Amino acid sequence: MAEFILPLRNSMWVIGSSFE
Repeated sequence: MAEFILPLRNSMWVIGSSFE
């Protein structure tokens, strides 16, 4: 499960950084 959550959270962080 973590193998899927880790990249997912990383993607969300990248998206949030792009908005800022």
